[in-house]
Amino acid sequence: MNHALLEKMRNAYEYPPAKILSAPSAPKLLLAGHPYTVHDPFEHGWPKSKGDSTSWDLDDYHNRLLNSGEIDERFLGVLSVVYWGYRARSSGGANGYAEDRARWMLEGKGSGTRRKQPSEPRSVSSQVAQARKCLEDSSDGLQNAIQEIMEIAFIGFSFASKILTFMEPRRCAVLDSVLLNALQWSDDSTLKSISDTPDGYATWCRFCQEKADELNALGSKWRDWDAHDYAWRAVDVERAVFAYMGRPRNPADLFA
Repeated sequence: MNHALLEKMRNAYEYPPAKILSAPSAPKLLLAGHPYTVHDPFEHGWPKSKGDSTSWDLDDYHNRLLNSGEIDERFLGVLSVVYWGYRARSSGGANGYAEDRARWMLEGKGSGTRRKQPSEPRSVSSQVAQARKCLEDSSDGLQNAIQEIMEIAFIGFSFASKILTFMEPRRCAVLDSVLLNALQWSDDSTLKSISDTPDGYATWCRFCQEKADELNALGSKWRDWDAHDYAWRAVDVERAVFAYMGRPRNPADLFA
């Protein structure tokens, strides 16, 4: 395994740490009428200026919300992951999708007979709690968990994987269209066979877990934006692959 290249790529990961915060007294204009405000790194010079941001803190923020015992906090966790995931293109530059996607969850989408209702916090929270129970199952936990999250309105396979990753980053990893396309460049049969299905998701997560365990056994560490070093988790292996795919490359090179 090319641990030096994996470390380099994980250290190069800099997807912007956007998030939504609960702020009842000062809602931001884009979410007017709702008790939230937004932390947008692009407003603070991202990526040249990272300020106090760390990917570890972002993970911890979403992890605490999604695993909370409070309905409103679990809903905020999902809403924030949606905003984070849509805030930038795969290349890291800003786009304009995040605000719309957040508003869909809060206000619904469309009109007339085609109108899709907003996400109801109690229902969202219940699906997250069910997914948590699935993750505690040692048999088909990953497959069942992603299906539970996909029951949430406006959440498809890709974002279900993002939510699960923040719920349990040591075990779960993102599997979106960018990663799936990257894996198709692989000459490794396992990586090339991974698909956007519950079974494919479980295979990808277990692959990332296995590689994280191997890296930790070697004493490898990855470095966050504040120069702190950390042990590897499944999500860190995925982020290394994500950073490696700036142009078509064989992801198996990372694990040779």
